[in-house]
Amino acid sequence: MEKDAHTEVTNIDLRILRALLQVAETNSTRYFLNYNGVQVECMGDSVICVATNAEVLLAARIDCTCDVAPSFIIPRTLLSQIKLKATKPQIGTVTREGDRVTIAFDGQTYGGSVVGGEYPNWRNVMPQYADNTAASYDYAIVQSLVAAAKAIGNKSTEVVIGQNGKAPGIVTIGHIPTAEIIGCITPIHT
Repeated sequence: MEKDAHTEVTNIDLRILRALLQVAETNSTRYFLNYNGVQVECMGDSVICVATNAEVLLAARIDCTCDVAPSFIIPRTLLSQIKLKATKPQIGTVTREGDRVTIAFDGQTYGGSVVGGEYPNWRNVMPQYADNTAASYDYAIVQSLVAAAKAIGNKSTEVVIGQNGKAPGIVTIGHIPTAEIIGCITPIHT
């Protein structure tokens, strides 16, 4: 972890970060895998935020302002502290200073430690296409995707799964003006 790292992400809709928590790891026995939070990759005019529990993964490209900087992981405990309204964009600022991260929103500042370690290379597990071969998915995992869509608060937000048989299916969550959300879901193997 870069002790001197400084990153500021402004004008970010915090509802999307909170939505990603719906698929982030909660099992403390897997905490060492660093899934218990949301990874933030700063690209300049947007960020890519990723969350996974190894059975489902969501990646969101969010329009905002930020420096190009090394990625970092915001812990679940920090994002869970923030009280958001799901009915409209909830714009805030995320700042990383060394191993600390703060989120400023609605006149309040929330802080915590960056989750140490490296996030898995999510790009390697994303399917390139869906061949529409029928597949079965765990109901609870599909419901976590629906919960992610609801957390954004847009009534027309929908979850679509492109089936891929025994390979991971492609997930899209649509109709979000300030972000694009894609992902993948592992099918049940019978």
